[in-house]
Amino acid sequence: MPGLSQLTSGNGDIIVFLPRNLAADIDAQVESGGERRIEADPALALQIQNRGNGPVRATGALNGGGPPLKLRTTAGKIRLQFLDSQIALRQTLIQEQKERLMERLQTVQLTQTGFVKSQSSNAPEIANEPQDRGDWIDRWLSSLEATFLGNIHEDPDELQKHLMLAPPPAYPEIARRAGVQGIVRLQVRATKDGRIEVDKILSGSPTLADAAIAAVKQWRVRPFSTGGRPVDVISTVTFNFQLH
Repeated sequence: MPGLSQLTSGNGDIIVFLPRNLAADIDAQVESGGERRIEADPALALQIQNRGNGPVRATGALNGGGPPLKLRTTAGKIRLQFLDSQIALRQTLIQEQKERLMERLQTVQLTQTGFVKSQSSNAPEIANEPQDRGDWIDRWLSSLEATFLGNIHEDPDELQKHLMLAPPPAYPEIARRAGVQGIVRLQVRATKDGRIEVDKILSGSPTLADAAIAAVKQWRVRPFSTGGRPVDVISTVTFNFQLH
């Protein structure tokens, strides 16, 4: 939080997860509904001002105070929780997001870059990933990618773990003679049948990139899957061509 942060809502709730070491000046206000509209961890020691069922305002200095965190809602609730203390609440939020998504899938019409209207009464299932896959939001986004696009994005290190065959590129003789060297970065796609396809050249000399592409086309990977379904994976590979 390098400066002022503000969240506003009409009738919707605002839920904020706070790191315990965050320094901030909290100013939360609900225009109607009274004190019960603000729920906060007791350790925050907020000062609450309210007028019966009218406006309610809570203020407090977290860890000595810092950049302002302003929260405003008309008739919703404001919840302030420490990030590590409400695992059950986090899971509830994830489930709510999934349910909203499934409802939208029933009515959304497709454009070429949009979503497909469901062909059955059942919305696509959002797969649960293993717990060692990373933070819950990463798992959720991967599930959305697989549902809508048929592929997911993975970091290069994860792609390397799945490689079964990865011959290095041959240094082009013409580039060697000309003293051309440097970094080549490619965006690649690991397909469901274990091949690697090059989507685009992100950076690098064309001559060196051609050599990198020729090598990558020979690579083979152990296919990726999510929720028990095979998926294409988008990632990047980097080659460092250096003359010695």
